Amino acid sequence: MPGLVSLPFLVWNAEAFVRSILFSATRDANAHVRALSFDALLGLEGLAARLPMLLLVALVLVAAARGEIGRYLAVMLVFATFLDFNSVFYLQYMTWIVPFLVLAVLDCRPRAA
Repeated sequence: MPGLVSLPFLVWNAEAFVRSILFSATRDANAHVRALSFDALLGLEGLAARLPMLLLVALVLVAAARGEIGRYLAVMLVFATFLDFNSVFYLQYMTWIVPFLVLAVLDCRPRAA
């Protein structure tokens, strides 16, 4: 569904669409309100700062693809990883994670046989 919704924007201006998606991972923290992120705590910058985040996201996606975790928990973990490694913080990020917390509880329920 996200791909289908994105098609008009990809046709209209694919480069701008991709840049808008990658903006959060590539923007300079010094140009915005700084956040205490894990990469900043470790003193990492640039690509080195993004690699731990990308690795954790990849691990979550592999676990979800293998059925080890549910999709709601996977979405919550990916978003939490984004929040923890993002060097720029906006208050609305915290409100965005609340629905994922509620949905992740559904993945913890025992499945019907």
